[in-house]
Amino acid sequence: MKRVDFLYMIGSLLQFANDECINVICAAFYRTEAEQKKLFDQGLSKCDGVNIRSPHQDWLAMDFYIVKNDELVLDRVQEYDMLGNRWEDIGGVWGGRFASLNDIYHFERGQRNDA
Repeated sequence: MKRVDFLYMIGSLLQFANDECINVICAAFYRTEAEQKKLFDQGLSKCDGVNIRSPHQDWLAMDFYIVKNDELVLDRVQEYDMLGNRWEDIGGVWGGRFASLNDIYHFERGQRNDA
């Protein structure tokens, strides 16, 4: 049921993005243990994929990038904050609020204790 709820949340976020004329693409939904470990080893995640699993490993997180003029927007811009605020309004956790790793592209279901 968690995945179904998460997918409804994603649908709501995509509708919001469309209504606000924010173009987004999905960069990561599911990750294997090996993919997660690689990101951890590169310092791009606090989850090692084994001892600390990422919500991506359970299909409960998605990374989105904003696209402007056919290019990915990698800097924190107003549109990421708009998406993050909307995501939090519907009960999600946005990586742009993480204290230890500012991950503006990350949108996950539920509550985190280590953010």
